[in-house]
Amino acid sequence: MVAKKMNASTPGPRHRRNPDTKVLYPDAAVCPVCVITYAWGKHYVDTLCQITLPAILAPGNLHYLSSFTSCEVVILTQEAFFSQFDAAPAVRKIREICPVRLISLDDLVSRKDNYGMALTYALHRGCNAYGAAMTDTRFLFLNADFILANNCWRRLIPYLAHGIRLVCAPSYCVDAHEVAPTLLERVDSVTSSLSLSPREMAALAIEHPHDTVRAKTLNTGTFQTRYVD
Repeated sequence: MVAKKMNASTPGPRHRRNPDTKVLYPDAAVCPVCVITYAWGKHYVDTLCQITLPAILAPGNLHYLSSFTSCEVVILTQEAFFSQFDAAPAVRKIREICPVRLISLDDLVSRKDNYGMALTYALHRGCNAYGAAMTDTRFLFLNADFILANNCWRRLIPYLAHGIRLVCAPSYCVDAHEVAPTLLERVDSVTSSLSLSPREMAALAIEHPHDTVRAKTLNTGTFQTRYVD
């Protein structure tokens, strides 16, 4: 495993007690938070740099998270793409908010047809990088093409504060060729952020559903699927 060194001046966890008296664990929300994401291959690396990471820069996501507790973004990718991430405007903006750590996953992507296992091992490697501290860290897993609406993480924090240990986030699946140009146009060139409301994101998903979504729509006969994953 190859990891870039963190800045020695990186501040430690903030110790801010949750003011809500009804939470199960008053200090739960102040646990350090680590956002783990990954990508290999140019297409997914470009998507992560140009759309996914700008979406976490929306005001109600990473900015809000960093105002509430200490956080870090861990990116697992091929070493050949380290320089691309270092140069990406969104990564530079993220580094103004919190540390960013790049970790190699070259040895995990040896087979194209085994990406499911590679994803699992990549996420595990991201957690394992924390050693014993992993049990005191909240991990937010972010797929390379999982685009957050604004305020997603603002809405997540109360669940963590109330002692919820696992939050699953299902999502819409859209036709990337149709939706990506629209999302790229909405990225702010100054802040490198992509800020769309949940309703705007839902409208795009309804208008441009992926074929796997069409295949699972009961009143649509154009596509069919035997198994629902």
